[in-house]
Amino acid sequence: MVVAEPGSRVQVVQDHVSLGEGRGFTNAVSEVFVGADARVDLVVLQREGDRAFHVSNLAARLERDARFSSHVVTLGGRLVRNDLE
Repeated sequence: MVVAEPGSRVQVVQDHVSLGEGRGFTNAVSEVFVGADARVDLVVLQREGDRAFHVSNLAARLERDARFSSHVVTLGGRLVRNDLE
């Protein structure tokens, strides 16, 4: 969960990586609240192995004059799904 207070600025980097060749399953949930006149920049790197399953959900709520940007880079995985609300 990321909470940006009114007028604040933050950049967050999430890095999902496999450390081996085995199977894996990631079920990531992120919630972002951006207060009035605040800014949040979110970068998600998904670089899991070829046998990994990755499912994620990102929910963002913004107040007046808030700014939110999200950038997702997917570099691997057998099945990858990213949902945004």
